[in-house]
Amino acid sequence: MRFRGSLLALGALLIAGPAAGADHADWKVVCEVPDMELAPLRRGIRTPPDTSLGGAGQAWLQHGNGYAILSMPGCSTRAVTMPDAPSPVSVQFVSANGYLLGNWDSKTGHKNWWVGNGAVRPMRGPPDGLTSGPPILSRDGHSAAWIEAPPGHPRSRRVVIRSLVDAPEQIVDLAPSGWSLLDADLEQQELTFFEHNLAGRYAGLVVLGLDGARRGEPLVALGVDPQDSTFVRVGSGWVAWDAARDGAFEPFRIAWSLAHGHGSQKTTAGRSITAVAVNPAGTYIAVGETNSTRIHYFKDLIYVLRASDGQRVWERTLPMFARSPLAFLGDDLFVYTEIQEQGPSQELRPTVRVLKIPQ
Repeated sequence: MRFRGSLLALGALLIAGPAAGADHADWKVVCEVPDMELAPLRRGIRTPPDTSLGGAGQAWLQHGNGYAILSMPGCSTRAVTMPDAPSPVSVQFVSANGYLLGNWDSKTGHKNWWVGNGAVRPMRGPPDGLTSGPPILSRDGHSAAWIEAPPGHPRSRRVVIRSLVDAPEQIVDLAPSGWSLLDADLEQQELTFFEHNLAGRYAGLVVLGLDGARRGEPLVALGVDPQDSTFVRVGSGWVAWDAARDGAFEPFRIAWSLAHGHGSQKTTAGRSITAVAVNPAGTYIAVGETNSTRIHYFKDLIYVLRASDGQRVWERTLPMFARSPLAFLGDDLFVYTEIQEQGPSQELRPTVRVLKIPQ
């Protein structure tokens, strides 16, 4: 458990900060899942750079080393099947149609891979030591894809797309680049990469066809400095936020350009952004902030912005360093991890809370 009662010893030193205001309590609690947390997707577990998971009505939960998938209606959860392996297995990639698991086998000196979607089965993964980043699942869950250097050509790069249902592989040659592979849509015959272009001074998403040719212009985030885990595509729009800032008191920035509005905001100085989620319609943006200095002790803050005007329509203060992940289940349900004191030891225990967004 990440949360310990010892945090409460900070007592009066903890302050909510000027941006917090009073918590809004007018959103109805639809259901709760006690002793579980939202899993840290994007921040800790990779997922497609869009809102497809929320669009499928799924949110991943975690308890220790175990995982479950939350879905509506009924606030139902089903355990995520894990393989029986002698070495610890970690979740590597999560999508609406499956997930990838991996571990390092110290006895064989090789990485093992599994693919899951209800049942879990071994997967013949990429060769050890030749890849630029771990594999991802295609949108339909029927293939895995990764970037690798061809044997004997360490400076070259190619995308390998390996079917999980039959033998064929597809190869897409890449120009020399530092791109990260984020998405493989085989129905549309396209691959999505994150590009941090220092010469062009932009960061954004690049789409290639399976012939290796670019499709359209890059989707560029303006006014922020994102990384591949801090950029979300929402239809033809986007939400992005700073992955890091130079100074301890340099505010972090979040910006968006969506069908329902565009804008930007800064965090309170001394707070960093730990989580961002967008509902599939692009009407609401949820943001989590946490303390990032040793001078002030800010409590964590989570809030939901309306994309059309940037106004906060809901917010909640949590204990310092709670770092709750955030999610939407469809367009009208918001999910976060509530942290509360339990028992005489005042241990902080998590509960996943699902809220109904008023219409």
